[in-house]
Amino acid sequence: GESHLQQEADQISELIENAVENRNDHMFDEIRDQLKDTEE
Repeated sequence: GESHLQQEADQISELIENAVENRNDHMFDEIRDQLKDTEE
């Protein structure tokens, strides 16, 4: 439900923050994959 979506959003936000801190291109690829999954 709604709370599950919020959890996903928080997780993705966390991933993005980590990726930015680490300048980790691989992480950005993972995030893009995750966002593609959530759009379906």
